[in-house]
Amino acid sequence: MSETRNDSIAETIDRHQSHPFEHQRSVNTHSDHASRNRQRRSSQRFMLAMLLAVTVLILLSVSAYSTIRINHLNQVNSDLHGEVFKLKQELSLVAPELERSRKELGALIKGRLPHLRELIADKVIAINEPPIKNIVFTVLNQNGNKRYEFKLVIENKKDTILHPEVRIFAFDRHGVQVGMAEISDHNGISPGESRSYSSVIDRFLDEEPIYFFASGRRGTKVNDPKV
Repeated sequence: MSETRNDSIAETIDRHQSHPFEHQRSVNTHSDHASRNRQRRSSQRFMLAMLLAVTVLILLSVSAYSTIRINHLNQVNSDLHGEVFKLKQELSLVAPELERSRKELGALIKGRLPHLRELIADKVIAINEPPIKNIVFTVLNQNGNKRYEFKLVIENKKDTILHPEVRIFAFDRHGVQVGMAEISDHNGISPGESRSYSSVIDRFLDEEPIYFFASGRRGTKVNDPKV
């Protein structure tokens, strides 16, 4: 029994002696874990700081580029405004001369060809030279080419049936013929009747028609069977 008691006492002494070492080991483990946490947080803060610095640098670069670009565009805009103003001044000086030259040329052409009329689009141009009453021109753009259409009104003021034959001649600004069109009606127009005809000016020169001349013939006349 004495031996058993001695063994128990020895075990108790061993446990008391080993306890401080286990406590110290636990303290050391906790300290290492805390140190690693601090290092991780420090690394995260560093990464966030670097990301923020890069973002700020990008924003500053974009802002600087935008400022330079805006300044350049403002300068270009200012230069364009200056050029436009200069062109307007030059045009204001040249326009009266051009207008006077145009009128002189028009008077010269009309003096040489007094029957010419100015070809104005989308306007009813009164002719009032029997049998032609009036004409309207329409300018259409087709694939970059201008097409000159017209609508002609013919009126029969006579007491017999009218078989109209009309020619439309087109001239450029120099009085050179650039195209023509023909209208004819074999059915005839009764006395007192008006009838409209539509056609297109056939241009044989690639010049813009400025003037026109309408020539009409009454054609063959027969007595109206109703009269």
